[in-house]
Amino acid sequence: MISEQMSRIIDGQIALRERLAGRTVELGERRRRMQMGAERMPAPVHVSVELIDVDGVTCEWIRPAAIADGRVVVYFHGGGYAVGGLDTHRKMIGFLATATGLAALSVGYRLAPEHPYPAALEDGIQVLSWIRANRGVAATDLVVAGDSAGGSLAVATCLAARDNGWPMPGALVLLSPWLDLAAPEASVSDAAIDDPIVSRANLHELRDWYVGDADPTAPLVSPLRADLAGLPPTLIHVGQRELLCADAVRFGDRLRADGVDALCEVWDGMVHVWHFFAGLAPEADAAMRSIAEWLHALHRPDRPAR
Repeated sequence: MISEQMSRIIDGQIALRERLAGRTVELGERRRRMQMGAERMPAPVHVSVELIDVDGVTCEWIRPAAIADGRVVVYFHGGGYAVGGLDTHRKMIGFLATATGLAALSVGYRLAPEHPYPAALEDGIQVLSWIRANRGVAATDLVVAGDSAGGSLAVATCLAARDNGWPMPGALVLLSPWLDLAAPEASVSDAAIDDPIVSRANLHELRDWYVGDADPTAPLVSPLRADLAGLPPTLIHVGQRELLCADAVRFGDRLRADGVDALCEVWDGMVHVWHFFAGLAPEADAAMRSIAEWLHALHRPDRPAR
């Protein structure tokens, strides 16, 4: 049973979709809309924010008042590689940091279409290298996470690190990841699914902006098509109502087939990155707790592989 709070949120998304039906929404307006939406979200308490420059990549440290251990979350925001940023995801990452008790480094990677592939990936690799070299954080103490396109970027960054011979992070956390940019019309699940947030047309447009002249089937563009062997233990959250649900489930299957410890949770009735509504809807708060429980369970010596 979906909560009253989440039902109101979904109804609002449907109303917005209907108002915009048949209208061309320019990129600048999309960015402003996401910013305004983030401003209306509740803020977590007792969280500090520190803006830093990581060799030209603007990032933010987001730290909860009570830090559980020395692990660090490196977080890539969503927005189809073209929308979103530090401001839009600060509150959500703050709730994640509070739930897990871990400091988080939010990555302000370059956006398309101004900066198409591989700009965002280059920024991700640079940040991952910097935090290990300059903060003394062991690779196994890193949690690489992201939502939507940021989830795909999190995987691609780990794949690039693996291919460079770097030690793998301790965990991957993917929230509603967009994993196959090569065929967005085929990657969506059941055509009958009424996704109030993600549309097929929008996936095509965002894909074209990000990929540019690159090959959309390249593994670092579409991680669903990659060899996934050697990736760290992975948690995937996806909503049952998402167009991208089938790909997320398929990715979990692919991970396990390639020998990776992976858990894919499909949340009944949920929509794309419902975690964004933490502090507002109980399902979002429960999802944050689920991530925290999974991360803390990784340290149990008796934890079975999945």
